[in-house]
Amino acid sequence: MRVPSHSSTGGQPQRTQDTNHQQRRGASKLSSSAGAASPKAAAIMLITASSAAVAGPYSSGLSNLTSGAIDPAIPGFTGPLGDGVSEAPNVVNPAFVGWATSVVSYVPAPGVDAMWRDPQRALGPVSGDNFDVVSLGELNSSQIAAGTAAGQITLSFASGIRNAPGPDFAIFENALGSDNFTFAELAYVEVSSDGVNFARFTSTSLTPAAVGAYGSIDPTDVHNLAGKHVNAYSQSWGTPFDLADLCGDPLVVSGLVNLNGIRQVRLIDIPGDGSFRDASGRPIYDAWPTFGSGGFDLEAIGVTSAWLGGDATLDGRVDVRDLYVLARHWALSGPSLGFTDGDFDLNGTVNDADLGILAQNWSADAAAMPSFDAVRVPEPTLVRWLGWVWLIASRRARAAVAAATLAVALSFSGTRAAADVVTVDFADKSLPPNSFYNGSDLAGGFTSGGAHFWNNYNPQFQSWIGFAYSNVNNTTTPGFTNQYAAITGSGVGGAGIYAVGFDAGLPPTVTLPFPTSVSGVFVTNTTYSYLAIRDGNDGFGIVRQFGDDPSQPGAGNQGHPDWYRLTITGRDASDAVTGSIEFYLADYRFADNADDYVVGDWRWVDLTGLGWNVKSLEFSVASSDVGQFGINTPTYFALDNLVYVPEPTACVVIGVVAWCAVRRRGREDQHAIRS
Repeated sequence: MRVPSHSSTGGQPQRTQDTNHQQRRGASKLSSSAGAASPKAAAIMLITASSAAVAGPYSSGLSNLTSGAIDPAIPGFTGPLGDGVSEAPNVVNPAFVGWATSVVSYVPAPGVDAMWRDPQRALGPVSGDNFDVVSLGELNSSQIAAGTAAGQITLSFASGIRNAPGPDFAIFENALGSDNFTFAELAYVEVSSDGVNFARFTSTSLTPAAVGAYGSIDPTDVHNLAGKHVNAYSQSWGTPFDLADLCGDPLVVSGLVNLNGIRQVRLIDIPGDGSFRDASGRPIYDAWPTFGSGGFDLEAIGVTSAWLGGDATLDGRVDVRDLYVLARHWALSGPSLGFTDGDFDLNGTVNDADLGILAQNWSADAAAMPSFDAVRVPEPTLVRWLGWVWLIASRRARAAVAAATLAVALSFSGTRAAADVVTVDFADKSLPPNSFYNGSDLAGGFTSGGAHFWNNYNPQFQSWIGFAYSNVNNTTTPGFTNQYAAITGSGVGGAGIYAVGFDAGLPPTVTLPFPTSVSGVFVTNTTYSYLAIRDGNDGFGIVRQFGDDPSQPGAGNQGHPDWYRLTITGRDASDAVTGSIEFYLADYRFADNADDYVVGDWRWVDLTGLGWNVKSLEFSVASSDVGQFGINTPTYFALDNLVYVPEPTACVVIGVVAWCAVRRRGREDQHAIRS
């Protein structure tokens, strides 16, 4: 958003790349828990009995009594009863265009009661129920002194969050109180565009002294900390956060955090004894110590500035690069598709509705556009499609977007004879139940969906390398005798036949009928490799269980940071490399052992980064478990639903879009000359 024209809120923005960055910490405030009605009632009495005037420069706890405050609360509900009233007939504030959709991580402080430990409560819209919360927990004095990490939660957003004018999102905690005083439990707020680098909002706390276990703070003394606004007992107000406040953060300046593409928000509880500090080093005070549901209690996070519709590249503009993304995924559908694949209305399919959204915002600057809003487009013919684009695109963008749209329309409209994409799903192959083809006919491979899968069979040893295809459904038997089974037991979506790759030094190779763009492929482990990785059982006793250190007693002690990687390399018609994509079929290198994994389902691997002129794909594997004779891990994988673009489509899209770009550049040059 625009950077507000106000004096500094103190110090440079704090930032972190992990969650173990805390300074000296303090304790958190109290929320109610089962059996704790009296302390909560005491807090209410203390707050309502207070009559002191608003003193600080920031917003007050409800509708804001501070003239010129830069952070007025956002009402969770609006309607005939007035803003911020959460009772019917009021409804959730339509200013919110998105809400948290998934929990990335939840690590509460010790001692949170079980009834307050459900992080799913933080998903979806604000409810108006101040007991519909998840607690981050409270640290006591001994835990603070020992350096115990404060409770935290990280949420992700399907709609994304971007930097637009005004506040970009608001956080609802179950604080109670009045304009002048709130029984508040505060938290630091951080955002990330990649899930690794998190930029922290610069915070200010002017509370002069500790307030005690059931004390209240003056919300006008607090800025850029979650939890200062009232959200309880029929009052619903969210604390706003403006991404523009992070424009000077080093992580933003360096490009590690993209304010046009925020995906995650992290909240870290602040124990309020003064051990934790604001951005200027001042102590932060809130109600402390508390118990049960102590610490920050999160109800919801609402998005007011979602990703700019059509901006698949998340660079703040909608242009031909975004059209390329949409074209590459055109007519694809499935749960793995997201906004950055061109599914701008988040309905699981890339179609004409997404093209309409892109056209509506064509060449628009993110800072000048309204929030993301899904525009529904009817099933159009080519003429109606272009007419729609001409109608909703701005006058200066009409020629460019219409020409680019024509390219997509010519490429992807029409009969199935000129298919949107080619999906190699092996439906053109047949097998008896629970069997396989391994090249024993010495054909040197097989063809499916126009793509040729290389195979080399040795009749002397009755062995093979390269690709086979199979419908074997054995997901429990370890060892070499079960080398043809995918751990899923079937192909994508329950289909019967899938391909199995075996890399024995010569990479399994798929040759396409012509140079083109490859959208992607689904991959998973075979049962043979999966059980060898997870259990250390390959039928021979050669492999080790991933993560296990044989020098220590017991299994799974994470002594080895193991991994198993599939690399897919594209080559053009001259055999030159066009690019490589890596995908980890197993990864046990995480600091938190709970994050370690071995893939046991079908996973989509996006291959559009390999370019538009891919003639062949090479599949190779590598592992951290290596012995005297090479890789110990069984070097197998399974694949299904390889998707590539037919030759006419790739040519038309590239040609017409390139023509569009050249024409537009020519007009700009002529304008510059005339000027």
